[in-house]
Amino acid sequence: MSEAQARKPRRGGWTKQPEEVRRAAILDAARRCFCQKGYANTSMQDIASAAELTKGGVYFHFESKEVILETLLKDFTDVARFGLNDPDVLVLDPPARLREQIGRLIAGMQSEGVATIGSLTEAVTRYGVGIEELKKFFVDVVTALTTTLVEGQKQGVFRQAEPQLLAEVVLAAVDGLALHQELDHAGINMCSGNQRVLDLIAACVAT
Repeated sequence: MSEAQARKPRRGGWTKQPEEVRRAAILDAARRCFCQKGYANTSMQDIASAAELTKGGVYFHFESKEVILETLLKDFTDVARFGLNDPDVLVLDPPARLREQIGRLIAGMQSEGVATIGSLTEAVTRYGVGIEELKKFFVDVVTALTTTLVEGQKQGVFRQAEPQLLAEVVLAAVDGLALHQELDHAGINMCSGNQRVLDLIAACVAT
């Protein structure tokens, strides 16, 4: 039985689901609603309907739409989920490691094929939500990339430019690609493809 089927109401009321399952369903529904409609145009009822729960069920887990957004942003900016410093990444030589880190960043900024960078930007710029989380995310990602770039520079395989600045340029390129992919899903089709962009970034950093 699928999760959606398990959540369908029965004669005696909603089937009992573990709290973590309902919480995850709410967050997933909210993420999709925020991406499709924008934060301001999404109501708690929209989220409840998308999660196939009652509005009261949503309020049981989250006291407001803002708390849901804060939770999503905290999850989104958790650098650990990208695996930039996983053992299988750190054993790679610097060029391969940088490509893997960039690939993981790009993949992590999407959810079910829909980039979430637009929702993140909206939350921070319009509502001031997640500012500190985004600052920490930026520092942590730049630090991971800088470490890789410094090692590559020592080996003579990366450009001898300021490594932190190079890391910031790489992250900016990843952010831009994520935004272009979000526009693609809206039908604008600006993205030439992850692999081509990844190849160009790697070529620009290499000596």
